[in-house]
Amino acid sequence: MTGKQTYLTWIVDDDEEYGTLLTKAFSEKKLDSRLDFFLSGQLVLEKLDDVDGELPDLILLDLVLPKRDGIDILLAIRSNPRTMHIPVLIVSTSTSPATISLCYQLGVNAYVMKPGQFDDLAYFVNSICRYWLEMSDQLTRT
Repeated sequence: MTGKQTYLTWIVDDDEEYGTLLTKAFSEKKLDSRLDFFLSGQLVLEKLDDVDGELPDLILLDLVLPKRDGIDILLAIRSNPRTMHIPVLIVSTSTSPATISLCYQLGVNAYVMKPGQFDDLAYFVNSICRYWLEMSDQLTRT
């Protein structure tokens, strides 16, 4: 790859087992990436407030989180000029049309149903890496 050396993805999800599976799926992709995990909405908001902190290339965000939910996090990201450009994908088990519509109204880049099987998760990770990281990086270099 001639682009960026390492991609930083923030995973905001309180399900540690899901985080382990995501780590495995990302490692199988063999993309030079670093994953930072946040088990609560409050933790990611604190990290976003760190003006000297490194920002991610992509955020995978669950909706149901302790302390602050995914909608609050999405609002905070989109209302901050420093973070509003970061691609955010909601990865959730919710199929509520009202919730999905609200997320798009608030500026989410994509709303994806959380994959239930590892093969589906690996396919999901491969797809998001190819589109949101690799292709985006190529487009920004041209």
